[in-house]
Amino acid sequence: MEIQVAKLLDSSVAKFRVAGDASAATAASTGTVELSSAAVKIINHDNVAKFKFPGV
Repeated sequence: MEIQVAKLLDSSVAKFRVAGDASAATAASTGTVELSSAAVKIINHDNVAKFKFPGV
């Protein structure tokens, strides 16, 4: 599994998961970006934000 992780000074985290490295619920041709920060969790009801890019 290939995941790129960027940790910022304010404790925010950005993760990039290449196509084919997601769970079985995600198509094999879909890449994913997850953003986690205090601000994102406030806006998103205490959840990280997940963005999926089909065909990546």
